[in-house]
Amino acid sequence: MLSTTVATMCAVTLFAPSSAAENGNANCENLPGNPSASGWTNYEELGKQLAQIEATSQGRVDVDVIGQSQRGRDIYAARVGTGDRVLLITSEIHGNEKTGTEAVLQMLKTLGSSGSPQAQLIRDNLTIVAVPKFNPDAAELNRRQNDFPWSEAVEKFPQLAGTNPPYYYSNGAQGFDVNRDFSAD
Repeated sequence: MLSTTVATMCAVTLFAPSSAAENGNANCENLPGNPSASGWTNYEELGKQLAQIEATSQGRVDVDVIGQSQRGRDIYAARVGTGDRVLLITSEIHGNEKTGTEAVLQMLKTLGSSGSPQAQLIRDNLTIVAVPKFNPDAAELNRRQNDFPWSEAVEKFPQLAGTNPPYYYSNGAQGFDVNRDFSAD
């Protein structure tokens, strides 16, 4: 009964409907007209909101820096729950996909501060690790790709000299689509 309730709660509150994966070479572009990012949580606000969630969670939410972006921005992860099953949730791997970050922050607020039996059940049975802004450089630019011109990539990795950028590099945006940078090799 307990595991069924937890599974149902997670399915209802944490998972979006699934869809078929696109070919790795799909035509994925930035949105036309550079739509406004106002009203969404930006990088500076993210750090403040995560600190507030952590401070008001009575020790239920733990926020850490798990790395830095190409431009030196911290990449945060927040952990809530003590269950044996671990659920990793990432958001904004494309910097112009803002809604997931808002959902992750709301989830952390709820699970971190709620005394409800449902929230306690989730915390007891799951350990949730959430990365609310996986690609902060692209998020600040409000575009799909990070900010890493090929010339800087070659400078940082001299072994790339004389090679062509990979298919997930955008010459127009001068950056990488980090969601396509998962190589089986």
